[in-house]
Amino acid sequence: MTENLKLFDSNCMIGVGPEFIGSSFDTKNSLQNSMNYYCVEKSITYHALAKYHNPLEGNSLLLDMLGADTKILPQWVVLPNHTGEFISAKILVKELSVNAIASVRLCPKNYGFELRQWLLDELLSEMEQIRIPVFLDLDLLHWSDSVPWDEIRTLCLAYPNLPFVLCRIGCGSNRNLFPLLEQCNNLFFEISYFDANEGIEACTKRFGAERMLFGSASPTYDPACPISMLFYAEITQQQKQLIAGENIQRLIEGIEYV
Repeated sequence: MTENLKLFDSNCMIGVGPEFIGSSFDTKNSLQNSMNYYCVEKSITYHALAKYHNPLEGNSLLLDMLGADTKILPQWVVLPNHTGEFISAKILVKELSVNAIASVRLCPKNYGFELRQWLLDELLSEMEQIRIPVFLDLDLLHWSDSVPWDEIRTLCLAYPNLPFVLCRIGCGSNRNLFPLLEQCNNLFFEISYFDANEGIEACTKRFGAERMLFGSASPTYDPACPISMLFYAEITQQQKQLIAGENIQRLIEGIEYV
């Protein structure tokens, strides 16, 4: 089915989420079973509690659930700390390093903050120092949902050495997404919802295959959709493998922990 592609899922959630999101991986074993079923070799995973309720508790619980696993890599949900409800950016860097966190996730809609440089500068400046991938989770449920393109562009240009990854970008985004990719070399997106007609082909032709990451957004969504899109895309096998796993692996290997 996967044409010998080595799949590395860049967008996966563990833990019991709210009822409206559907399925959950309530144990590490259930996540592993899904990975085995879909022939996914590795995944980056955040915890539902961290995204929907409490980042500090959810991030801690994530580490307890995963343990020292080389196939399921932890992603932490992070917040700007202006209200004192999170940890300072400098302490965060130390904690990320000690726990070998593979990326961080911003959830502005869930936690009620804007993607503004004046608000996120303290946090993103520290993240840029270590070049850790920052996933922008805008809670996009439909291709017509509004995306703050101006704010994303401002952040990408303000922190050129910091990789930003857009989550769940849909088929209606190309007219905004393509010029942004052209202007911001540090912008990437995962393909769990990128079901534009020949969208993967168009993006590959215009920018190369290096800007796309395989992601499933599971268990909320079915991994079969992005796997099929990638499998049947009319691009080379080498380009497919870049998207399937090599691009996210390269970003992770670019993290500069001290």
